[in-house]
Amino acid sequence: MYPGCKSHTKFNALLRLQNLKVKHHMSDAAYFDWVELIGDFLPKGNEIPDTYSDAKKSLLSKLGMYYEKIHACPNDCILYREKHAEAVVCPTCGASRWKVTEDYSSNISSLVSMDDLKLSNYKSHDCHTIMQQLLGIAIQGVLEKPVRIAVIRLCIFFNEICHKTIDVSRLPKIQNDIAKTLCELEKYFPPSFFTIIVHLTLHLVREVELCGPVCYRWMYPFERYMKVCKGYVRNRARSEGCMAENYIAEEEVEFLAKLLLEDKTAGIPSARDTVDRPAYGAHVVSVYGNLFDQAHLCVLQNTNEFRSYFDEHLEFLKQEFPRFRNDQNWLTDKQNKTFADWVADQMSESAADILEIVRWLSDKPSNEVLNYSGYTISRTLYTTKGKDDVRSTQNSGVYLVADTPQVASVRDKRMIIDEMSFYGVITEIWELDYEKFRIPIFKCDWVDNGRGVVCVEKIFYIQDPADPQWLIVVRLPKRDYSDFEAEDVVTNNGIIHQPITVLMSSIELSGSLSDEEELGYMRAGEEDIVVEGE
Repeated sequence: MYPGCKSHTKFNALLRLQNLKVKHHMSDAAYFDWVELIGDFLPKGNEIPDTYSDAKKSLLSKLGMYYEKIHACPNDCILYREKHAEAVVCPTCGASRWKVTEDYSSNISSLVSMDDLKLSNYKSHDCHTIMQQLLGIAIQGVLEKPVRIAVIRLCIFFNEICHKTIDVSRLPKIQNDIAKTLCELEKYFPPSFFTIIVHLTLHLVREVELCGPVCYRWMYPFERYMKVCKGYVRNRARSEGCMAENYIAEEEVEFLAKLLLEDKTAGIPSARDTVDRPAYGAHVVSVYGNLFDQAHLCVLQNTNEFRSYFDEHLEFLKQEFPRFRNDQNWLTDKQNKTFADWVADQMSESAADILEIVRWLSDKPSNEVLNYSGYTISRTLYTTKGKDDVRSTQNSGVYLVADTPQVASVRDKRMIIDEMSFYGVITEIWELDYEKFRIPIFKCDWVDNGRGVVCVEKIFYIQDPADPQWLIVVRLPKRDYSDFEAEDVVTNNGIIHQPITVLMSSIELSGSLSDEEELGYMRAGEEDIVVEGE
């Protein structure tokens, strides 16, 4: 179990810990804390796993109990294997095989009942996920345009009020839009649809104006803490007493831990693991040539300490090649080809006051590269496309804004350097070895761009129900309240979920409802009914 230990083995220790977990109904989080504590007590070099999943894998591998995960249709029609391995829709019932990212929401397919066509057993977070992102996409292939636009307007309304920063000057416009949206819904839905809950949407904007952003008042923390309180119950006949007794005991332990151990146990929890590390095993590959040089250049371009060197090198090129000093495309291409060798020469000639990270990264990494199928970076799991194909979640989608040559306009065919959005999937995850530093980097396949090794932002893709040949991009909400950035609309139907924004998207959608023909989906009724008051 650790160097020099002869009385216990790793398998024996894990087996006894697993037995205690089951015997005392220990949660995965509690088990992880115990395993982490035991690992700290043991000498260095011990083989105690870091996570509960690693512990289970170690036990199963020792017992020879291997298994393969195969996706299944939520209605138990087929297994997604053999000829159906690449299918995204069940060929029997048409149910979607949508994937979302890790820790994004519940498994939506398990919440759907095809017998009575209802959703059940979902939490408030799932409601937000469906209303703000999935519903507007799902109805594109099944509803007529006027009905679809009316429902999408309602989805956009919830996106607007759920932002973590809200422009107060826009609130009157949002209030006016939701009133119009409800009027549009009255054309297509029966009166039984308009319960008090639907009417409540008219008052949500006023509530935001008086109480501030919704994210500080919604039900997530209460639902999570109710799960904690239910875990306190040992005697169902005296459930309230069990909750009160365990709550008091927990408060006492927290007080003593803070007083004696200087351990923070209350308030906003700190990240359990902020260190970037591999999520799965790796194999070694040898990388040479242009792809290797491109990976090294990408590391330098995304290291802030090298920004001044890039500016210095650009001035050097303008002086060395005065003929091209105004040709931005030529300078950019030349810099990408020569910067790595130039900065290495600068380091060999410079004094000893160079930053350590600059000195180490200026040398090229080893050509023997570790190739992983998954990597955790800033508490976000990234996996390769190949790994996604055998998992029930999607973690390979990426998004990037980069400066790239492009045509100025339709009339002006001059090439300029400007920002452009790229969307793609991760095909390989490399870990470059700079001796003292190990840096993960992604090799991606891009839409209309088959090359690139970059630093990216995570997204995921949903197949367009109206046209299966197209995919709809969905960006993920930020987890931290301290990150503020401008909003970027990436879907073609206005359904976005970028809660931390400075700018808010317009609720106006393209298309006029008045231009639509009168069809059977519009509810019949008298128009221009005037009610005169006294």
